[in-house]
Amino acid sequence: MFCMEHRREIPYRIGVEFLSGMWKQIRRIQNYYQNSAFIGNSFVDGMMNYSLVEGADYFARIGLNVNDAMTKSTSTGTVPVIEELNNGKQYNKIFMIFGENELGWANSDTFVEQYGALIDKAKSYQSTAKIYLLAITPVTKEVSDNNVDNTNNEQIVKYNELIKKLAESKGVVYADVYSAVVGEDGNLPDGVASDGIHFGEDYYKKCLVYIQNNIQ
Repeated sequence: MFCMEHRREIPYRIGVEFLSGMWKQIRRIQNYYQNSAFIGNSFVDGMMNYSLVEGADYFARIGLNVNDAMTKSTSTGTVPVIEELNNGKQYNKIFMIFGENELGWANSDTFVEQYGALIDKAKSYQSTAKIYLLAITPVTKEVSDNNVDNTNNEQIVKYNELIKKLAESKGVVYADVYSAVVGEDGNLPDGVASDGIHFGEDYYKKCLVYIQNNIQ
């Protein structure tokens, strides 16, 4: 039979072990993504707001697509977004995410061609960095059913296949963060994104941990 002191220790130990595990996970995330660059659309912009990775650089613009990345700057920058990789700093990893704002384009071949040009630019500026193309993450059922600008999960899956094939052809890594956050019904779970598209800190962590644990 437990004494009172022993019973009080049990939740304390569980709490300590939980916090210790969380701290180890956070430390592993920081180590894995150290000296990385994240470049892309509002996914990156939102991630930057949560400051999840110390020592990483974020180059983003809300509404950015693969065409605009060649000509438009970040909200605080003075050069086109892709040119931010030509800043004299050498990155270990570069994470690129595009596609959400291109789902309604009439010709998906244009998306692939222009995304490929961005990858070529990134390689020319960061020849030793490992480049990852992140999948487009799912939207909620409501957003998918509303289908504004062809934003639906069926189209997202199709574009992710294009991104995967592009990664293979360019010799870079496809990072399937779609699988990290999609629900069993094929949609982003309700309640995790106020607009049904852009989720919060917990789901960004899911993406970061998924990449770290599943992708070489």
